[in-house]
Amino acid sequence: GSDTLIHLRLILSASELSLVPFEAALAPKGFPGEAKPLLLQSITPVTITREVRAATVDVKNFARQPRLLVISASPPGFESVPLRSHMLALRRAIAAWTPTEDEKQVRKRITVLSRANVQSVREACARDDYTHIHILAHGAKYLEAGEEQYGLALFDAAGEKADIVSGSRLIQALRTRRVDGSGLSRPNYVTLCT
Repeated sequence: GSDTLIHLRLILSASELSLVPFEAALAPKGFPGEAKPLLLQSITPVTITREVRAATVDVKNFARQPRLLVISASPPGFESVPLRSHMLALRRAIAAWTPTEDEKQVRKRITVLSRANVQSVREACARDDYTHIHILAHGAKYLEAGEEQYGLALFDAAGEKADIVSGSRLIQALRTRRVDGSGLSRPNYVTLCT
């Protein structure tokens, strides 16, 4: 039906992923959008996720009450990001945990960094235990060792211009040591809206 979403779960390692033939990315014969790229055909929406076999998951980590960190940035030279619409959607998503519009209860569940920089992200993750991190920022190119790379356009420490943050710098900020001594911060989910 038109409201059906196909979820294709690939459970394999990165080296096994490289062995998957390129032709698997095309819709097979008899499938809507035959011979067209599987993810680009719009007749039957397809989403693909990749999991790793024998990945260890701490069940207690997933049983925590939801706590969201929203990281948003529109530094100079970049268009504004749609923070308001994302906040409304996130507020609806956690309605079961905050049934009233009591601002104090909502603030216990959602923290917003509207002019985020790497240091403010690191400090937030060190201070509080977040289950979900939602990043709303633009992607941008930067050069590293003469190679063109892509990163996130956050604010610099002064809050005046863009700082293009690499994936490794972002991971270091998100998985920082907690100030309460409980180890590293450990969000269950990180969503990149870039």
